[in-house]
Amino acid sequence: MNEASFNDISARVNNLLNHFKIGSRVLALMLKVSESTVRRARNGKGGYRLSELKRFDKLEKMVRETPNVFVPGGFGEWFRDPNECLGGLSPLDCILKFDEKGMDHVAGLLTGIKYGIPS
Repeated sequence: MNEASFNDISARVNNLLNHFKIGSRVLALMLKVSESTVRRARNGKGGYRLSELKRFDKLEKMVRETPNVFVPGGFGEWFRDPNECLGGLSPLDCILKFDEKGMDHVAGLLTGIKYGIPS
């Protein structure tokens, strides 16, 4: 793996951390990897296999969708606040509790918000 690839994964991981307004530990829990893997990727020292994870792709897709749904910075707050459509869980808690099904549910909720579809 060349340095450019490490820099790419580093930028992608940092983008997720900044967008979701979470730390390395929480991202590691969401991805089901060790915190050290996320830290290495964040610092451009490894972790390139993160990009092979289906969960990583789903989280990046959420990030790509949010500019069409939220004002700048609004997603991080929404992501951590309890949501009635998720049974009172925050989107973050839904993902942590229900893994990929939780990610799918949160992604569906974002799509509904984007297109004005009631949940």
